[in-house]
Amino acid sequence: MMALPILMLAIAGLPPAIAQEQMCEVTRQEYVTHMLNSVDEELASFNTSEAEMLLLQLHERFPCLETIALPSDLTRYARARAYVANIEQFEDEARDWMRMAEATRPMLPWPGEIGEDHVLLTLLDDEPSPGDAGPPGKGLVIPKKGGVFWSGIHLRTVVVPDGVPGLIQVANRLGDVKNSYWQEGGNFRPELIGPPAPELEPPGWYEEEDIALKVVSLRKHYERVANAASSSDRDQQAFLEEPEEVIGQPQPLFPDDVAEAAPEPSDDEILDSAIDIDLERVDATRERTASKVVFRTFGGVAMWQLAVADAGMALGMHLGPRLLLEFEGGGWVGQKHETHGPTVRTYLLIPAALGLSYDPSAHRVRPSVGIDLLGTLFHIDLESGLPSIATGARAKGGFDLMMSDVIGFGLQGFVGAAYAPGIQRRVDPSFTETKSLFGARLGLVVRG
Repeated sequence: MMALPILMLAIAGLPPAIAQEQMCEVTRQEYVTHMLNSVDEELASFNTSEAEMLLLQLHERFPCLETIALPSDLTRYARARAYVANIEQFEDEARDWMRMAEATRPMLPWPGEIGEDHVLLTLLDDEPSPGDAGPPGKGLVIPKKGGVFWSGIHLRTVVVPDGVPGLIQVANRLGDVKNSYWQEGGNFRPELIGPPAPELEPPGWYEEEDIALKVVSLRKHYERVANAASSSDRDQQAFLEEPEEVIGQPQPLFPDDVAEAAPEPSDDEILDSAIDIDLERVDATRERTASKVVFRTFGGVAMWQLAVADAGMALGMHLGPRLLLEFEGGGWVGQKHETHGPTVRTYLLIPAALGLSYDPSAHRVRPSVGIDLLGTLFHIDLESGLPSIATGARAKGGFDLMMSDVIGFGLQGFVGAAYAPGIQRRVDPSFTETKSLFGARLGLVVRG
């Protein structure tokens, strides 16, 4: 009976990064939460084999998590692994997982079936605390504005608990996990080790997990799981004790003892609300724009007074996580045939724009909308040297498709209007002083 669990645990001991590099199914936080809750339900019902199967699936999927893991999730996972290993009498393995649980979030509550005198809580009583492990005299190599995390905890130095398993995650400047694997103690992969470096600060997009909220939500969750397991046991016992002549007979549709009042919110609903808050925090962290400066070049077509080729560049700076202040300059070139004769006149217009854009996303596809104030130079008096400028405004919208963390392509369209006093007299009688404008452009985007 023990051969299958032993074989499965041996497989789980293989480097998970191998599975990740060959074929890794992208995993979301909701999946991890669901799986951990399912493990708790199976263990509360003493279905150890089913719980172990779920834990092995989680072991493979944790390195595929697209966001930074929550330390509380790794604590729950390690405790469940220790519980199963202890039942199967793998004491050394149980100690290893308990060390990981103690090194992450030991203040979290335990399920109801783990009492104060449970053997798991005494496994480490006679064990010394793990020391620090990591290559001496070295530093961490991290992506720009990114970070390296051990079991959801940001690493300031290349030091982790000695001999303790943990999940290593490397995230870029957007919070996207680019590399992840299980690690034993301080056995970092070579690409993460570099020359000595000062302590690293957490990246700007990183927010520590709210442990107080997690404690409350887990207590509610464990109460619900215990109540469900107890109710299942009572229902099964009641069925076995039911008189034979009653079993199978139809029961009243509306029993007299059914309360008519609206039910109070269940523990499950309260728990779901608490978990939703955690998930919203994860999504908000992921969608916080990490870039500070945005540079773009563009080319396209526009229509104002006549069809023109549109080319230029823009420089923007984030005033906050989502608001972008952008200045743009360029040139419009158009040609117009004279009414009489073959003469073709070429017009050069020099537009400039200053505006604000709502740039909310840090994902690969980044939509944005905004408004600009326009100033377009359309004439210079040769005698006085005074310029003639059209003023106007436009609304714009588009999206950037990022090929990497820094470089991508942008597509944008705009529509508006401009007022050019004296343009008929100074430039062309067929032009009008108040004229609508619109256009579209495509270009290169660099975010830094």
